Amino acid sequence: MNNLGVQTMPKKNDEKITLKPRLKMRFLELELQQQDVADKMNESKQMISLWSTGKKQPTLKKAFKLARLLNCSIEELWDYEEEE
Repeated sequence: MNNLGVQTMPKKNDEKITLKPRLKMRFLELELQQQDVADKMNESKQMISLWSTGKKQPTLKKAFKLARLLNCSIEELWDYEEEE
């Protein structure tokens, strides 16, 4: 809570959240290459690769766009784990 009494989001280093990507499996199921997805998402192939390996995470807007493109839910693309 800040000095105005407003609940604030935890700082990045305080968060204990893990997102484990399952993008590669979905690409295989749909017989898509990372370049195909990159072209449709207007992203670089390298960025799609980073999302697929969990080294980077897309914005929420891009995650929804990707899920829509792959005809699935965000939950099907990433496992969300929150540590206490």
